[in-house]
Order: sequence, then structure tokens, then C-alpha cells
Amino acid sequence: MKKATNIVELETPANNAGEALLRKSSKSQAEKIDILKLNSEMEDQLAQLEIQNKELLLLKSIAEETANKYIQQYEFAPLGYFTLSRQGVIKDLNLAGAKIFAKDQSEMLNKQFIDFISDDKKKPSAISSKTFLIYAANKNAKSTCQPTRNRLHV
Repeated sequence: MKKATNIVELETPANNAGEALLRKSSKSQAEKIDILKLNSEMEDQLAQLEIQNKELLLLKSIAEETANKYIQQYEFAPLGYFTLSRQGVIKDLNLAGAKIFAKDQSEMLNKQFIDFISDDKKKPSAISSKTFLIYAANKNAKSTCQPTRNRLHV
């Protein structure tokens, strides 16, 4: 006669280690999937960044070409051009502007524009450079000038 035996699983350290290994391997599998997904996303982002970088380099090149074109047009224009601050300080000028006063550009930079205006054009004598600049900025008519002894007659 056969004896009926009940099979009872006992929790032993070997069983616990096996389950832990099983859980660990399944967790590792999930981590591997997550890492593969992240890697794929990073590769996509890298590809997008490379495309954006190429576009930015192209735009930078176009901007530099345009800037050089206008710098040359400004610098070598036959007319004198001055860029003044609100206080009347010469911040930039082209070659023709410096030539009007028979000076180098560097000699005129950061100087008051009014210092290069003929005294008879500053009358009344109490006129300030600010007043002169407001007048010049608001003047609608085309004005001409003639240099005399390194001074400008407006």
C-alpha cells in the first residue's frame, strides 16, 4: 500500500535565493529594456541636435556674410556716417566721416561730436551739444556741410 504524502514546500535559504535570483533576473530584464529605451531616445535627440547644429551653422554663415557686406558698405561709403550716443559722443564713424575732418577714425571715437562743429554754427553761444543733437535729429530738411580747418559748417 502506498502512503499518501502531502507535499509541503518549505521555505529554505535555497528557495529564497532562487526566488531572489528569479526576481533579480526579471528586474534586470526590465532595467535592460528601460536602458535600451533611454538609449534609443538619446540617439534620437542626438540626431535632432546634429540637424539643429547644421542649421545654426548655416544661419551663422549667412549672418556673417550679411554683416560683412553691410560693414563694407558702411565703412567704404563715399559719404560720412557717424553713430552718436544720446549724449552726442561719437561711437562709430566710417572712413569718409573721418576724412571730412582730416583725422583718423581712432582720434574721433568717444569724442563729443559738437567739438567738431564750427563755432559760428553753435550760436547762440550757450547752445549745448544736447540741444544741437536734438536740432539735428529733428531737422527734416537735407543739410550739407563743408569742413573748414577741421571743423564742420552745417
